[in-house]
Amino acid sequence: MANIKSLRMWNDICADNRVYISKSWLGLKTTVKSVSTGSVIVAKKIELSLQDGDSLRRVLQSSDEMMLKSLETFHLKETPNGNYMLEACVSRDETYVALLLLQYKQLDYVPVTNVLVYEGENARIISRMF
Repeated sequence: MANIKSLRMWNDICADNRVYISKSWLGLKTTVKSVSTGSVIVAKKIELSLQDGDSLRRVLQSSDEMMLKSLETFHLKETPNGNYMLEACVSRDETYVALLLLQYKQLDYVPVTNVLVYEGENARIISRMF
């Protein structure tokens, strides 16, 4: 699991009115929860090979209907030092998912998609990737 505050999409998560962010004593721990269900949201960073990253990029940029159909059979294969990195925030009850795909270019990962947010049944389908 990744630290949610270290994600590139952290500012987008903070601005999303579908999540609630609370800080513990002295701000040492940050907890992010789904507003609709109260479920804790956890962060993940998954590095992907060039082929898997290109495939995922095409899937994420397709229409919602095609994307959901493709993701039903799509499984992530983590690769150390991959050319792509997927940042994901997934609620423990799988009713909220936020995704950002990044590609390694010029010594840094740069976003190749916008932050994509899904709720409900669509989020459950997408969370099966993990």
